[in-house]
Amino acid sequence: AAAPPAEPVGLVTELSGVGSVAQKPDGGALETLRELIPGAVVSLAGAARATVVHTPTGTVYELSGPGRFQVRARSIEPLNGAKLSKRGLPPELRTFQLKPLSTMQASIVMRGAAPLRLEGPNGGVPATDELTYRVRGNLTVQTVEVTDPQSSDAWPVSNTGASFVVGTSVPARPGRQYAVVVKGTDARGQSTQLSSRFWLVDADAAARLQAARPAASAPLTDLIVYAMALETAGATATARAAWTTINERR
Repeated sequence: AAAPPAEPVGLVTELSGVGSVAQKPDGGALETLRELIPGAVVSLAGAARATVVHTPTGTVYELSGPGRFQVRARSIEPLNGAKLSKRGLPPELRTFQLKPLSTMQASIVMRGAAPLRLEGPNGGVPATDELTYRVRGNLTVQTVEVTDPQSSDAWPVSNTGASFVVGTSVPARPGRQYAVVVKGTDARGQSTQLSSRFWLVDADAAARLQAARPAASAPLTDLIVYAMALETAGATATARAAWTTINERR
């Protein structure tokens, strides 16, 4: 039987110039967000530069061309005198066991948006202050409430027209899923319901994420690692927004 594919340990987060990677089964041109497995050899031409995050050790490597570099299970090593430098991730992020990028939402597929929809977090968030929603399309909003499907509890949420903020008016607890339900009438006078869902990550993870949150102008590497940490912690809705920003900057 064939051996299972090796788990990726490296992620290319920034690339300037031309490079390639030799690894099985998918070697070829080096690209941003390419995953690297142990044994892979990265080659950089001329003055090319690449930033690679080694996820098991929480180390960021800056590789400078021309040169070749071997990815190992616990490090990245220069070959034949190639030049590299390294730095550790912030301690708040190193505590997260970052999952392989292939299991995350980095490859966002932009689908056509429905004409009537509820925009806002749909998934995990670190804190309730991120729970801002807006109804897009022709809907006369009548009621907004947050419900706990496990207990049947419901809390009304005040709204101004099509926008509303859940905020702290709902006693949401980490680890439970909640539904955001908007009821109203559409342009034809038909009763219509829009819904979304959210959950809070645990307080310790939320505190670490808040402490390590990069500025909007931070290097792309910092934004990518933070998005990976968000997703690893279960803050999938916040991560989705972060990946969208990253894709716009690439």
